Amino acid sequence: MKAAGAMLDGIGIFADLGEEDREAVAALMEHRRCNRGELLFREGDPGDELFVVLSGLVSITVKSEDGGFLWRHVDHRGSAAKRHLPGGREL
Repeated sequence: MKAAGAMLDGIGIFADLGEEDREAVAALMEHRRCNRGELLFREGDPGDELFVVLSGLVSITVKSEDGGFLWRHVDHRGSAAKRHLPGGREL
């Protein structure tokens, strides 16, 4: 059986941690399954959580000052796909 910290293997922000430290971080984590379209947070919310995408895809959308939208998709491997919408800039 894989140790809990193994789920953090290959995730850049945890890359420099040793196995023992990854286990300690994993012990503090709460597993959360999200439904398609579920809102995780809004701009301006306190930055008191860190979301680690283990599977699936997350979309981040921000309204720009000129009324356009900026959006980025982040998949479970940490890759990001940028999208430009009318009036928007790169997110």
